[in-house]
Amino acid sequence: MCFSYTASITTFLIGTVGTIYNLIEFRDNPVYTYINIYWFAAILMQLWEALIWKRYKCKLMSKMALYTNLSQPFWILIVLPHLLKNNEIDIKEVLGSVLLLFFYIYSIKDYFNKDYGCTLTKTGVNLKWWENNYGGNVYFIVVISLLLLLIKSKFLMSSQVIYFVVSLITSKIFYKPNQVASVWCFFASLAPIYNYFVFNYIKNKKKNIQY
Repeated sequence: MCFSYTASITTFLIGTVGTIYNLIEFRDNPVYTYINIYWFAAILMQLWEALIWKRYKCKLMSKMALYTNLSQPFWILIVLPHLLKNNEIDIKEVLGSVLLLFFYIYSIKDYFNKDYGCTLTKTGVNLKWWENNYGGNVYFIVVISLLLLLIKSKFLMSSQVIYFVVSLITSKIFYKPNQVASVWCFFASLAPIYNYFVFNYIKNKKKNIQY
């Protein structure tokens, strides 16, 4: 996150280890695997920020942060093959997802044409592409909508939406617009820990129903 190199690399390592642990622990459930991979898109941001803090190829790392950050809604689509294979999604939901992503691409396309240079400033790592609230609002709406469309378990869907919304709003309250995504990635790095308890709760609940 934007506080320091140490904070960024530490949260990246915590998030990565947590993701790997969950992938192994819940390897028999493909949906949990997809959710873990989706959150890793945000966790990966901490690696780019750590390198930006060290000014290691700062402009290049800033571009990597840009591409990773803006591509995050697309990472949700990794659940689609599973849904199609198991007939858990209909044409309206697929069409809705496609339209949402076209709307998202149209809304943020100009961000790729700008040269943001090195995003390290005196106040920390500032993700300058979020200075315009419009793009951030579109990102928020698209991610929430895709989670609602593509996660079929109501409890699982609610758990992901609640964590996403609460962590993002908390970041928005306390930080400037161009720092929100940077600080929010700190919360995202803790998502594997949060999801470990969510997945276990669902797993134990199913066992109790069986008995």
